[in-house]
Amino acid sequence: MKLHGFAMSPNTKRAMLGLEEAGLVYEHVPVDLMSGEHKGEAYRGLNPTARVPTLVDGDFHLWESNAILEYAAALAPGKRLGGENPREKAEIARWMFMGAAHLSPNVARIFAHTIRLPEDQRNPKIVEDARTEVDRCLVALDMRLQKHECLVGDRVTIADLSILPALANAGCCASTSRGSRAWSRGWSGSWRAPRGRRRTGSHSSAGGSSGALASKVRGLSPVSSSHVRGSSGEASAPRFCRTGFEVSG
Repeated sequence: MKLHGFAMSPNTKRAMLGLEEAGLVYEHVPVDLMSGEHKGEAYRGLNPTARVPTLVDGDFHLWESNAILEYAAALAPGKRLGGENPREKAEIARWMFMGAAHLSPNVARIFAHTIRLPEDQRNPKIVEDARTEVDRCLVALDMRLQKHECLVGDRVTIADLSILPALANAGCCASTSRGSRAWSRGWSGSWRAPRGRRRTGSHSSAGGSSGALASKVRGLSPVSSSHVRGSSGEASAPRFCRTGFEVSG
């Protein structure tokens, strides 16, 4: 199994997080967006949308990070990452759809018009409108997290894994987001993953603590096989870079 993606893409991080929590063995294949590799014929043969990430499992090619989460959960039912009854499945879908349709795109708009674009191309009205939409999502997340540790049921599911990369990027949003329970949990790592297998570059390891989910999101930058573990074998400090929104799926 191979995951083609860009190290700094939150959507690539989302897919990697799902594969890691599912305990699946995979190889990360870097896609150089800066050189336009994703627009080339070879990559378009895997993903005609020319976005990252793309999962290749034999002759099966799957793109869209949330679809990859669903696939990972289905391949590892014992991890209980997916819904186990109609209500849980519907709840997971609700959070994933909200993230894909409202939270992630608006965080991307804020980033683009406050950081990524040249100043003469930034539109304050787009930022204002996007922050309003982000706040609406955070209110819904906060209402859930006031009484529960996770978004669905009593365990981490792909709903949490889907939302977390967007929350990790929400620091570029309005200052009001920093008072959000969801934002603070996502950034500080209050959501925690179960202990289990980890994937690091092209090597897998078993056992040990997977640590905070948010820390894993910030640490999943697969530039090399040592991106999570240092030369001593200990986990290196989490790092995170906000970029790659417009070419991610």
